[in-house]
Amino acid sequence: VMQGITVSVADANRDLARRIGEFQAGIRSKIGGSTFDSMSTNQQAALTSVAYNYGSLPDRIVAAIKSGNQE
Repeated sequence: VMQGITVSVADANRDLARRIGEFQAGIRSKIGGSTFDSMSTNQQAALTSVAYNYGSLPDRIVAAIKSGNQE
């Protein structure tokens, strides 16, 4: 991004949807698709948000998920 460059709302939303899909694919590869699919939409959204903000799902979160304890 550079000064003077503009992005339309439609382009920004399209890029966000693409990036969300990429982050969710990364989550699926780390924890397994069936595990991700078994989670509530709120849990999936929280994991997607963490992965988006950190660049990927942190190993400590992956370990917590793989422990089987949903708390």
